[in-house]
Amino acid sequence: MGFFGKLFGVNKKRTQAEETIRIMPDAIQFAAENWVYFNEAVPFAESTSLEEKYLAFMTPASGGLKNNFSALKDAPDEIFLVIVAKGIELSNTHSKQEIETALGVTLPLS
Repeated sequence: MGFFGKLFGVNKKRTQAEETIRIMPDAIQFAAENWVYFNEAVPFAESTSLEEKYLAFMTPASGGLKNNFSALKDAPDEIFLVIVAKGIELSNTHSKQEIETALGVTLPLS
């Protein structure tokens, strides 16, 4: 690597955090697509709350995210909570307000 490459970090290996941020839009899209499938494929009772559906989806979702995005392999659970919640929001099956109310959290901006 030449002088300018070293100076400006060209071809510099990304940190784990940088790689996680880089793949976040794709991970959220992945969660959204899988949420739609899950929501249609799993026969929940009418009385099942969004929170219960979310909790049921978390295990397969986090496993799928870890398998498809190496940057998430050792990510903390909190990252998956945000990715899945944002995926549900992106899927348009529930509003941001419904998600926030069900999960008791405030989602980051889109």
